[in-house]
Amino acid sequence: MTQNDRVQDGGEGGDAACWLSQVCTECGALLEAAVPMPCWRCGLTPERAQVDL
Repeated sequence: MTQNDRVQDGGEGGDAACWLSQVCTECGALLEAAVPMPCWRCGLTPERAQVDL
């Protein structure tokens, strides 16, 4: 398989999704909950994150 073949059939495996929306803006922890809740590492709340932007 050549590099060109990999590009044509979707490349190598892995997540295509962007995880940026699930990263805590305060400490960088990956947030696993789908619902807005405080960060498990630093306690940043969704309300405080919006104000700090």
